[in-house]
Amino acid sequence: MSYISLLLIAVIAFVVLVGYVVWAMVQMRRTLQRLDEMIVNTERELTPLLANLRESSEHIRSSVVHMEKGAIRAGGLLEAIGEAGDALHSVNDFLRSGTRQYLNQGMVLWSGFQAFRNYFKRSHELKGE
Repeated sequence: MSYISLLLIAVIAFVVLVGYVVWAMVQMRRTLQRLDEMIVNTERELTPLLANLRESSEHIRSSVVHMEKGAIRAGGLLEAIGEAGDALHSVNDFLRSGTRQYLNQGMVLWSGFQAFRNYFKRSHELKGE
């Protein structure tokens, strides 16, 4: 092969290579333009979404603060209810055991008074005869 044919093959290969590089750069440019458009659209849509997210986060935070305050109040209320329940339980225990004991003592005292009264009644009846 001659020098000119080698040069012609090299020029053709270079033209093909340059054509491929130009085509690749055009494709890259289109891709970058689409990517830029996508970033702009995403930013435009994302900004209000982030604002809504911040607002929702603030609502959630304030709700949590209110729930904590309510839980503290409810804890105090439940503690008071527990103490009232303990007091009622103590009264119930007293009424069950203490009342029975006092009732028995009262019945014994009543029986003693009845016996004493009957004794004096008979002794007066016997003295009166």
